[in-house]
Amino acid sequence: MTKKKEYRYDRIELCRNCHGIGRMMGQTMCPVCDGKGLIKKAVEIAICIEPYDVENS
Repeated sequence: MTKKKEYRYDRIELCRNCHGIGRMMGQTMCPVCDGKGLIKKAVEIAICIEPYDVENS
């Protein structure tokens, strides 16, 4: 009897395209983060919890 729980949350990260600066090659605004230097990333994890077996411990 395994219980599975799924979690989803948003996480703020530095933009990998411009490395958090917001600009590319001096004056050009980064197209990935729109010049903010940060991006929002959705993270999903699933955890399976198995019941404790008293007889085998």
